[in-house]
Amino acid sequence: MSSSTSSSDRASDRARWVPLLSRKVWLGLLVFLGALEIFTRVSLYDRSKDFRRFGGYPAKAAALVATPNAQRIAFIGNSATDRGVDPRVVEVALARNGRPAAAELFVADQSRIDTWRFIFERYFARPERNPDLVVVSFYENDLEDGNPIEIGRLAQFFTSIGDWPELFRVNLRTLDDRASFVISSFSATYAASDRIRERILPALVPGFRDHSERINEIIFQHEQQRGRRRAEAPARPRFAAVERLLDRAAERGVKLCVVAYPTLVAGGRSPYDLAPELRELLARRGIPLIDLRSVPGLGPEFYADEVHLTEAGRARYSAALGEALAR
Repeated sequence: MSSSTSSSDRASDRARWVPLLSRKVWLGLLVFLGALEIFTRVSLYDRSKDFRRFGGYPAKAAALVATPNAQRIAFIGNSATDRGVDPRVVEVALARNGRPAAAELFVADQSRIDTWRFIFERYFARPERNPDLVVVSFYENDLEDGNPIEIGRLAQFFTSIGDWPELFRVNLRTLDDRASFVISSFSATYAASDRIRERILPALVPGFRDHSERINEIIFQHEQQRGRRRAEAPARPRFAAVERLLDRAAERGVKLCVVAYPTLVAGGRSPYDLAPELRELLARRGIPLIDLRSVPGLGPEFYADEVHLTEAGRARYSAALGEALAR
């Protein structure tokens, strides 16, 4: 009898402890996630070059459009623009042609038109933030629909809740992408998970950075091969995101210019093709297309890889870009 009672008491004690332990586990998990979120926002954001500059874009855009007695120019693009365009050299070239200007970069590495459209929306599609000219710099298929999007930074830095209907209708079609976007909008840690992995893995895996750069080179070569296959068996590219950008710029009265950036042309290769559909769209909408796929004197010695320029190459290309914008 006493043994039965003792067993019953122990079972009752366990039943009382299980909910308490569960609450402690959940509380501990919430505390851990909260601490990780604070660390991400306070420490990781400040250590990340990309996140640090994204956070400074609102003030940078405001300062640009407040510049007096100058044509205010915003360059939007990816790492090719970041490492290829020196705003100060562009300003000098324009001033030399009697066109005083103030220029700044608004870039995101590995981004394409779907991100650039929201960079424009977030920082310039408002009456008090209209620059005189927005220059969108691209190469290969950057302006085509269907390119991958980095959801985390799009959610954290370049969109607001007002953009969600368009994003879900046009850019994020799957439930997985939509869920990732919503979580990333509220959790900096989740949004920055790829960057956290990039910071941790190099410390843990020898040669990780070299391996990562090799992967990026393979991806670039794959894009080139895909472009060649598209030329052999062309499927009509779509430019709906470009049209949305043009529509929004027209609504706000902001002038746009599109620049075809020069990638390295070596070994008998020709510059990448410009889709006739893109040329026709820009011409129909009255948007200037500056073709700088080949810049005289910008040879292989001015490239760090097949896309990015050295500092000397950046200066040479920026001077050519400034002259082209002046014309």
